[in-house]
Amino acid sequence: WGPSLMAEVLVSKFAYALPFDRQRRMNLQRFGVDLPVSTMCDVQKNCAEQFDILVRMMKEESLSDDYLRMDETHHLYLDRALDGGSRNGYYWVVRRNNGDVIFIWKTGRDGEDIEDWLVNGNVEGVLQADGYAVYPRAVRRLVAQGRKVHLAACMAHIRRKFHDALAQNPLLVGWFIKQIGKLYEIEAELRENRAPPE
Repeated sequence: WGPSLMAEVLVSKFAYALPFDRQRRMNLQRFGVDLPVSTMCDVQKNCAEQFDILVRMMKEESLSDDYLRMDETHHLYLDRALDGGSRNGYYWVVRRNNGDVIFIWKTGRDGEDIEDWLVNGNVEGVLQADGYAVYPRAVRRLVAQGRKVHLAACMAHIRRKFHDALAQNPLLVGWFIKQIGKLYEIEAELRENRAPPE
């Protein structure tokens, strides 16, 4: 088992949703090679243990960055307790300035452990997130510890609130939406010119 075969097995399973038993049949049919399902399971387990070390290091490094972006998004998962039924879980997505992205999986949205993770880290600088209660609570706790942390709102969420109010006062609200559009133009120009985060 070399790294290429391990990558092939894992990518086939997780990126292309090919279960190990199907991969086994495909390899047997195409190449005449029998890769037992139990061996593929062992490879997955061993790789996961190694990846866990890497992910823990990435999480620790993220907490020392001076600008973090966070958001959570729901994703259905199968829950054996529901006898094959599904429920909503959440990926908490953390992005650093250097481009690293971490996905933290949680079965609920209460976010207490995410809040604790932020507070117990070395977070200082800017945390950009939407208005979900976990983020301002974490920032308040960090500031109470003497940390210099600021919560930056997400412009897309701010714009959405103006868009919802457009019918109530089209002239005033329309002006704000145009101003936000100008910010988006500046952002697009910066992105085109590959401006650094600063």
